[in-house]
Amino acid sequence: AQLMNRPADVTRSTVQKAVVVIADSPQSFGMLRERLSIVTQAWFAQREFTDTEILRRFQESLADEKARGLVKEETERDQHLGMSLREFIHEFKWQALVLLKCCLLQPKMLFFGSRCDRLCMVQFSLISLIPGLIRNLQDCADPDLDS
Repeated sequence: AQLMNRPADVTRSTVQKAVVVIADSPQSFGMLRERLSIVTQAWFAQREFTDTEILRRFQESLADEKARGLVKEETERDQHLGMSLREFIHEFKWQALVLLKCCLLQPKMLFFGSRCDRLCMVQFSLISLIPGLIRNLQDCADPDLDS
């Protein structure tokens, strides 16, 4: 697909763009991921990257929902949206239990992967096996941060 309005700084036939949301808590990760997917598809479909109205409205809606406290309500309901524990177990089989034990017993774990979204989903799926951990990750970094 061709860009509707090709700026002078676009010199290649392929344009790589990314839309990123930086959130202060992972609790609404699944919901954000689904909504961001829709917004990103709409923004790319318009083939006009200088028109950021869609992105601006999305950002405003997120800020408005957070200000009104709607994010917390959706978090309780959809905290596991987008996490596939079945896929996690299918991929790691018996090693899923080893990973869970490691998560419980080791102070640090290193995850490596080439696809960021997949890597994050593996991490979130793993920690979702520990009851209440996703809702309280802000307390995990240091005992002094316990809220």
